[in-house]
Amino acid sequence: MSYQASASSFSPMIRPSFPGRASLKRLGTTFRPFGSTSRVENLLARVKIRWWMFIAGRKRKYEQYAEALEVLHKVIAAQPQRALAFVQAGYCLAKLNRHEEAFRSYARALEIAPNYGEAHAYMGITYYDLERYRESLESLNRAIRMQPSLTAQSYWLHMLGLASGRAEQWEQSLAAFTKLSESNASNGSAWHGLGWALANLNRDSEALAPLQRGIQLEPQNASAHHDLGNSYFKLRRFNEAAEQL
Repeated sequence: MSYQASASSFSPMIRPSFPGRASLKRLGTTFRPFGSTSRVENLLARVKIRWWMFIAGRKRKYEQYAEALEVLHKVIAAQPQRALAFVQAGYCLAKLNRHEEAFRSYARALEIAPNYGEAHAYMGITYYDLERYRESLESLNRAIRMQPSLTAQSYWLHMLGLASGRAEQWEQSLAAFTKLSESNASNGSAWHGLGWALANLNRDSEALAPLQRGIQLEPQNASAHHDLGNSYFKLRRFNEAAEQL
């Protein structure tokens, strides 16, 4: 099986911007006459943490993982019960190849919020990058049981299809890529994944159309050409196989 894709291209969603430092000072000046000092300080602290989370998101988007981690440590110091910060720190640690620390960060998030599905989902990404595919699939399945809405997001469906295929759970991989190709018909990787799963279920005749569609959408995808060539070869269509391999 030659399908190749990596979780490393994932970039978490960036949240809307929040006030800068000067704006925070003005906010304090505005609100102080209407409430106690402690109330204003609490408000400013909450806004500052939201600002830090936004900055961390920006750093992650541009793959500045060490800088993002530094900001997230500020959030954790200020709010040690913020599970989301531990999940995002775990993701950054994994990208810095500090995998054991990443798993500890995910585990801490789950101590704080035991039913936090995304903590298991991100753990699944880290297992996948380490080629620990069965553990990746177990984590992703656990995440989806806790948070079924994850399957409405193309990224998590794609990861589920990949991890289940790598773990040789081809029927589950087929189901994930079928749903992804239906919900995101312009995604070449979805069609490639669908063909990849069908071919590994020895349904090569059915695999041809989605593989061809994937190549049509992503002509430079060498892995899709290779998988299509393999299916042609298994069907003894050797001339067509030679054109792809």
